[in-house]
Amino acid sequence: MPLPTSLKSVQKKLPNERFVNNAPKQVVASEKKKEADALAKIDTLKVG
Repeated sequence: MPLPTSLKSVQKKLPNERFVNNAPKQVVASEKKKEADALAKIDTLKVG
C-alpha cells in the first residue's frame, strides 16, 4: 500500500533540521500531528 502524498510530504519535512529549527513550534507540532493521524489511519485500514 503506497503512502498518501500528505504523509510523504510530512515525512520529508520532519527529519529536515532546517525546517524544524526555523518553523514556528506550532507548525512543527501540526506536522507531527498530521503524521501521527495519517499513520493511525493506515493502521486502522490494515486491521480492517
